[in-house]
Amino acid sequence: MRQLVDHQVKKQQLVETKDIGTWIRHQHPQLQWMHARRLEKVFQDFDSVRESIVLSLPAQTRLTAEWEEKLKSRSKSVKLTVVSNEQWQNLQPEQRMAESLPFPFIIIDEALLWLGLPLEGAKEIQPPYVAARLESVKVSNYLLSQIITKE
Repeated sequence: MRQLVDHQVKKQQLVETKDIGTWIRHQHPQLQWMHARRLEKVFQDFDSVRESIVLSLPAQTRLTAEWEEKLKSRSKSVKLTVVSNEQWQNLQPEQRMAESLPFPFIIIDEALLWLGLPLEGAKEIQPPYVAARLESVKVSNYLLSQIITKE
């Protein structure tokens, strides 16, 4: 990721705030960028989860009631892993990884990555609030391999 950002800066491939609307209209089918306050798509993904949700919540994140309800109402067969130094017992996670990552993300069924959500976990950001949805088993598994050890 760092190499990608460095490459974009070097090649002056920056997206200015004024350009985001145009830029978002032309997306890759497996990578979509969207406004991070629009939760319909991520909650649709929650409704179709089969096995697992991995949720990274940076320090001092405070979820809205809507997020908490959606996470707590998951199917009994869906395993929730919370990556955070905080307990989050109210979400009833099956597993907790005591890690302090600086950014929020969600991985669904080890195949779908939401980066930048929940927005409440993002620190020192300014509008426009953007989240990315990436359908990639490889990227999801790579990120998981960096923080979670399989049992």
